[in-house]
Amino acid sequence: MPESRDSQRVAVPVFRPARRASGAKNGKGTCTGSPFRLRRKGIGTCPQTDGRERLVYSTPNSTAFLVECVHMPTGYVISDLHLFTPWSAAESNMREIRAAAARAEFLVLNGDIFDFRWSSLPSTEATLAAAEGWLRTFAAEHPQTRIIFVMGNHDGFGRFAERLDPLARDLPNFEWHASHVRIGTALFAHGDLLLRRNPVDPFERPLLGRIRRKPRAVRRCYRLLHAMRVHRWHTPVVSSRLCARRILRAVAAARNGEARGVTDVYFGHTHTTFSDYTHRGIRFHNTGSMIGGIPWHLMPVRIE
Repeated sequence: MPESRDSQRVAVPVFRPARRASGAKNGKGTCTGSPFRLRRKGIGTCPQTDGRERLVYSTPNSTAFLVECVHMPTGYVISDLHLFTPWSAAESNMREIRAAAARAEFLVLNGDIFDFRWSSLPSTEATLAAAEGWLRTFAAEHPQTRIIFVMGNHDGFGRFAERLDPLARDLPNFEWHASHVRIGTALFAHGDLLLRRNPVDPFERPLLGRIRRKPRAVRRCYRLLHAMRVHRWHTPVVSSRLCARRILRAVAAARNGEARGVTDVYFGHTHTTFSDYTHRGIRFHNTGSMIGGIPWHLMPVRIE
């Protein structure tokens, strides 16, 4: 497929009962007829005010068809990079992430992109500066792409939010959200608020004021456990069915109507990769984690 933006448009045939085309050469007629007799030879265009371009095609029996070329946004979502930790494998996969951002219209960084608690950098201030610099550089490298940063439980701090507001003002293609973002019928959230057992508003993240870094001894211990791949043992326990049920329960308890009409939920947090798990008519997708040894997925997004 060509890489240009214009080529990323999906032609959706729309065969509507109508009269025989008059003035089809001017791109104004719509008529009935069998779609199987469609001869793909455009004889007119009908630009519309709703942002869709309609192409008129003819058939051998002079019957015309109206075909809508609907612009469908293309995007990707990824989460749980856990940058600045010794066990993050994100840097070795940045080439693939950059390539996706270069061809997408939007990229959702869906929480725990950075890890302030387990960072191996010398101080909290150094980690904050590094995270801000990473986002600034990444957004500047892809000015044509909408970069959407959603906070998670490892990077949802007030001190970081103070740096994100100026960043969003400086970079027109960058935005950030504390708890979630909605694009069309797709809902993006890190997942920690959606999966809590205790009642909580999944669309309101309280930003923590203090960043409690793990002591060096604890970080060394966890690094040893990671080398033993203990972190992979939880994966079979966190099932897609359990996640879907908890998310639906949390969404049902929310009163702001943010989830009304959602068809797809994209989340992370559990480090368990799956896609297109359907529960009660809603599809659920988890992007996994870029912690070494765990499957991850730079997931294309379905927008309806």
